[in-house]
Amino acid sequence: MKKSLSFILPIFSLLLLAAHFSRNNIPYLPYIFLILPLLFLLRKNFIRVGIQIILFIGGFIWIYATYHYVNIRISQGQNWIRLLIILGLVSILTFYSSFLMNSENIKDWFNKKNR
Repeated sequence: MKKSLSFILPIFSLLLLAAHFSRNNIPYLPYIFLILPLLFLLRKNFIRVGIQIILFIGGFIWIYATYHYVNIRISQGQNWIRLLIILGLVSILTFYSSFLMNSENIKDWFNKKNR
């Protein structure tokens, strides 16, 4: 996998989680998730593991949101298939981003000494 893509997907997933929390009016969490991508610059291994755990939990957050919003659509008699596909793909992307934090490119980035 290309080196830049292995960084873009986890950052994009964190930004999607920030947008999700912002839409649900959860105070402070959107700001925290907007700041998390900046931690990539610190290049500490525990930050890589922490972001990986956050992304893994974020995948479950998207699964719960999918379940919740699909139930709302079904109860209102609205079309829910497209919602299920989109949020399902977002949750898969978030889980994939979590596993991508174990890629060699990202491990090398976090294991190198600060320049």
